[in-house]
Amino acid sequence: MTEPGEVRASDADRDETAAALGAHWTDGRLDEAELDRRVSAAYAATTRGELAQLLRDLPGDRRQAHPEPTRRRLFLPGVVYFQEQVELSASRGRAFEQALSTIVPALGAAGYHLVESQRPERMRFAMRKGVFRTELPLTVLFLPVDAGGCQIVAFGEGSRGVRKAFAELRD
Repeated sequence: MTEPGEVRASDADRDETAAALGAHWTDGRLDEAELDRRVSAAYAATTRGELAQLLRDLPGDRRQAHPEPTRRRLFLPGVVYFQEQVELSASRGRAFEQALSTIVPALGAAGYHLVESQRPERMRFAMRKGVFRTELPLTVLFLPVDAGGCQIVAFGEGSRGVRKAFAELRD
C-alpha cells in the first residue's frame, strides 16, 4: 500500500499549493525570492509529500472567501470566447502573485492547467475537451498602467463560471 506522502500529485494539487504560497506571501510570511523558489518547486513536484514539505513551516489553510459581487450581468451557459479587463491599484508583480492564489486554483478547478507563465507579464492556460481533445486556450495579461497599478486582461474560451469569475475581479 502506498503511503499518503508518496501519492502522485495532480495539476490541481500543484495549483492549490501555489495558491497557498501566494496567500502566505501576501500575508508577509514569505519574501518574493522564497515565493519564487517554492512555487517553482511546487510545479516540479511529483508527489503530495513534496507539496506538503513546501508548506510545512507555514500556518494552516490559507484559502480566502470571496465577497459577493456588487454588479449583476447575464452569463449564458456553454463554452464561448470572452475578453474581460480590470484595472487594479496593485503593481504588476503583486497582481501576478495574487493571481497565483486566486486565478490559478479557480481555473484548475474548472479543468484548466497553467501551461506557460512569464512573471509578471502573462499566464497561459489550456483545457483539453471533447473526443478529439480540442485545446481551449485562455490567456491572462498583466499590463502596466501609467498612473501606477496594472490592468489585467483575460481572453480565450471559457465556461460560464470562468467568464463570471473574471468579470468579478477587483482590488
